Amino acid sequence: DNKLWVYCRGAEELNEPAGLYCVNTTTLEVERSFDFSNYDLGFGTRLAFSSNGEILYYLKEDVYKFVLNETALPIEPIIEAGGKTFYSLAVNPVNETVIVGDAIDYAQKGKVYIYNPNGELLKEIEAGVIPSQIVFY
Repeated sequence: DNKLWVYCRGAEELNEPAGLYCVNTTTLEVERSFDFSNYDLGFGTRLAFSSNGEILYYLKEDVYKFVLNETALPIEPIIEAGGKTFYSLAVNPVNETVIVGDAIDYAQKGKVYIYNPNGELLKEIEAGVIPSQIVFY
């Protein structure tokens, strides 16, 4: 819908909460805002959309699935990090699988996990150090 979604870390010292913001690209007005309850977004903050643009996945340590017509952010993640260091996020435009890169400790080879859209693990793949980008071609 020609909207810009911004994932903002916020500023605790200014009492500006972290959150997701939807900006109208014509008027540049913030149309919707969703504040998080804390300022800790984790190190790898990412957004990814479903191919139809109706679902926004975001990485806030865990992976959350937000249907854009909802009025509140989800409380529970669809994919829990469970000790992993999630660092990248993408949605396959062909089959809607959710792909998450795990940096592990930022020194050894990482891993890539492939989940179905409901968060069930389908496959695990070894990757290079700090898998940070996922590209489809």
